[in-house]
Formats: sequence, structure tokens, C-alpha cells
Amino acid sequence: MHLTLLDRSRGMAEQARAKAAAAGLADRVSVVCGGLEMAHPAHLGGRTFDACVSTLTFHHVADPRGVAALLFSYLNEGGVICILDMVTQDDSVGFHAGAPPEQVADVKQHGFSEQELQDVLRTAGFR
Repeated sequence: MHLTLLDRSRGMAEQARAKAAAAGLADRVSVVCGGLEMAHPAHLGGRTFDACVSTLTFHHVADPRGVAALLFSYLNEGGVICILDMVTQDDSVGFHAGAPPEQVADVKQHGFSEQELQDVLRTAGFR
């Protein structure tokens, strides 16, 4: 198994590399530092995946349908996607309260309803 990680934070990417190396997994983990623009085929060497996991990313994306379609295109037949993001609720606006400005500058929306996220994924080709 090989794991490819994508993170726009240089510090987080470096931590991921260090942790993989410390665990003896450096040869099985690739770390790509950059935003979702790095999820373009030119940066991933034509690789496809059995699973894509997105953690607190979609609320930063202007075009969640486009990103979901991009992730779908990377999945092998029968592949799965796991999305962890905020659910729209009264206090979701406060999620980034106190965060440095660079972390909140690109917040596009404050979470999704379950139905909204299902619609995004179905439009992208997920069942």
C-alpha cells in the first residue's frame, strides 16, 4: 500500500514526512505540499487511488462540485471517498473564531447540510 498526502501547509507536510520516516514508512508515503491545484494529474504522476480522504477542506473551496469531480476521477473502480467537514448549524460560523487570518481568508462557506454534500457528490459521479 502507498499513501499520498496533500496539504497546503508546508509545516504540516514536513510533519507528515517526518512522522512517516520515524515510523519507517518513508518509502510508502508521498507528501505533496500545495493546495487543491496540486491535485492535478500533472502533479500526481497519473496515479489513481482506492480511497480519497478530505479533512476540513470543502468549506474552503469555491467549487465543491468541481473538487468532488476531480477526486472522483482519481478513484479506482469501487474506490471510496471520506469527507470530514463542518455541518451547517448555528455555531459553525464560530469554528474559525480566533484563527490566524491566513487560515480563514479562503473560507467559502460555513459547513454543509447532509443533503447539500450528497448533491455535490452525486453530481460528481458518486453513488
